[in-house]
Amino acid sequence: MTRPSRLFPVAIAALACAIALRAPWNGTASARFAADDDHAIAVCATLSITDELMESDRFRPAREELTRLKQESIQPLADEMADIQSRGQAAAAAGEDLSGLQQEYQNLQQRLQQANQQAQLEVSDLMREQVKECYDLVRTSASAVAEDLGYDYVVSSSRTDDEIGENPAGEFLARPMLVYPEDADITEEVRDDLKLE
Repeated sequence: MTRPSRLFPVAIAALACAIALRAPWNGTASARFAADDDHAIAVCATLSITDELMESDRFRPAREELTRLKQESIQPLADEMADIQSRGQAAAAAGEDLSGLQQEYQNLQQRLQQANQQAQLEVSDLMREQVKECYDLVRTSASAVAEDLGYDYVVSSSRTDDEIGENPAGEFLARPMLVYPEDADITEEVRDDLKLE
């Protein structure tokens, strides 16, 4: 059973469509089998494959590195806020005026919030770029596999036995194929082509 996709909100719009192929039958044994059994339409779990690519060593390290760099750039602001808090506690214990420190703290808090938002935006932008790149890889691979096997169309559909995640309605929409012959599923061939373990 496949794990639920973590990338569904980002990828569903792109991955719910069918990949139209106009590949001629090349006469291979697999292609003849597909044609004889009238399996002109293949099925591929493109969403789960895209998710696997995103979590692979080809794409995950770049996101992790960017996240690390952004955290390092924000840390000095967090340290400064901690210092102001410590100074404020000492000043309060001594009965000193805290108005200056309070203003300084509020200004710093606003800067930290803006820095966090900017960091999250940059990480999200990178993720969107990676999702598009992964989807393009899956689409190209599915096209090549389908051409080799003699299929005319590939429908992007999650497998019916995939685990339902936190967005059931959306994941149901990602499963337009409820019933299909097992040998019409080219998901594993595409995974092999993309060298996913």
